[in-house]
Amino acid sequence: MGSTPPQALADRIHRLWVGFATDGELPWPEYDARTRQVCALETGESFTDSPLPAEQYLPRAP
Repeated sequence: MGSTPPQALADRIHRLWVGFATDGELPWPEYDARTRQVCALETGESFTDSPLPAEQYLPRAP
């Protein structure tokens, strides 16, 4: 990371882990393969993840 590590990001992730360990909650919905909602830890925003280029070749879950 060089001489300027992303301290704000580290602090945010630490707060998320402490919160999760305390009450089992996270500020985003549980991942669902149908909706592909993910969270960008840098910004705290949830969004729909793009499909992987090779996804069409992966086995489907039952």
